[in-house]
Amino acid sequence: MRDVIANSLLSILYPQRCRHCSQLVAEHNDGVACSDCWAKTKYFTGLETLCTKCGAFLHDSEPLFESYCQRCDGHFYDTARAAGVYHNGIAATIIHLKSRANLAPRLRREITLSFHQWFS
Repeated sequence: MRDVIANSLLSILYPQRCRHCSQLVAEHNDGVACSDCWAKTKYFTGLETLCTKCGAFLHDSEPLFESYCQRCDGHFYDTARAAGVYHNGIAATIIHLKSRANLAPRLRREITLSFHQWFS
């Protein structure tokens, strides 16, 4: 009930447009992206084929062996990972981080879930 009241008050007092599609953002936990953009965001579940080095999305099927995108061959790190594909809600939130250090609770939760998946 508390979230419903908070979301209603924020929508009335501080209406905000989605940084990706310009619709109204109704949920405070969504940050700067609307629920439609978050619904279209692809989160990684561990059942996708990702580049073993940079973590780039390669295919929707479960990996059978280590795969490399080869775009990261010249990068100087061992491993990188992401919570999902950089588009829709994730892209809007990351771009917003450049001007304001505030991570949307929705993305924070997804990053935490991904972190547990990588290291369990």
